[in-house]
Amino acid sequence: MSSSTALVAISKKGAELALALSGLTGEQTVFLERRWHVEGKGYQAFDLPLRPVIQRLFDEYQRLVLFMPLGAAVRLLAPYIQDKHDDPAVVCVDDAGRFAVSLLSGHLGGADALAQEVAMLLGATPVVTSASHVAGTLAVDLLGQEFGWVIDSPRLAVTRASAAVVNGEPVGVYQQAGEPDWWPEDRPLPKNIIRCSDPVELADAPGDAALIISDYLNVVDSGDQPPEQVLKKQHLVVYRPRSLVIGMGCRRGAAAGQGGQRPARHPVIRARDAGRGPAVAPHSHPPCRRRRDRVRAGWGAAGDRTRSGSDRGGIEPSDRG
Repeated sequence: MSSSTALVAISKKGAELALALSGLTGEQTVFLERRWHVEGKGYQAFDLPLRPVIQRLFDEYQRLVLFMPLGAAVRLLAPYIQDKHDDPAVVCVDDAGRFAVSLLSGHLGGADALAQEVAMLLGATPVVTSASHVAGTLAVDLLGQEFGWVIDSPRLAVTRASAAVVNGEPVGVYQQAGEPDWWPEDRPLPKNIIRCSDPVELADAPGDAALIISDYLNVVDSGDQPPEQVLKKQHLVVYRPRSLVIGMGCRRGAAAGQGGQRPARHPVIRARDAGRGPAVAPHSHPPCRRRRDRVRAGWGAAGDRTRSGSDRGGIEPSDRG
């Protein structure tokens, strides 16, 4: 369990559950109301009222597991909730240890996965209500996340495309670069998700939403027109895979500081002056102050999954002509 996880208990039963969960994972901070406090590293006592404690932990931790009634948790958290892009993942566990409820930032923040893991460790039942999760369909805002893909589209487009997927509307997907195994091999792709071999097929596909996985600055030949207009899609979500590597070499044995001038920083790195080559484009989702290094599943820290050109899938720059 990551040190960015806080377990909070106010009752004797809740404290017992929190201590049991801590013993199974070992890497978190446990906050216990002073009457139930135990000595040891990673355990902290607090005095009531609980609201100022929750306020501080809400801002400092990426994941909270609250051992208390769900209604009490809602009332305590309500003044501090901002949006799903900023709020920490919150899971609520009842005093009997029967249910682990994904309460806040369940989908994007990782509370759904956290609830499932807490439930597994405590022998409880996970309660998850996120639409894409319960429907077993594609999560637009999480697609390619394990590979380090970055969304390069407005949040509204992501929201509208997500709604289309969940509601069973046809959504086309065109992949030009990046890892091809973004959907589990042992599960059939949802029927409303249409794989397209090229932008023309994507434009002809039914539906108002589309997903494009590409490292081209201009994902389609659109001229002065928006790509949404060329593709006849109102809601277009573009993913930028980690397909480019930038490095600097030097002679063997060179001393530190002899690397020369640092390369200038640019918001967009173009492979070709015309802008048609592969590029790393800035995305419209600024890193969240708490979400920057967050893991959306499990307790641990995010692994940096870097692939070489030979095994990352997609089209190599040398193949593009």
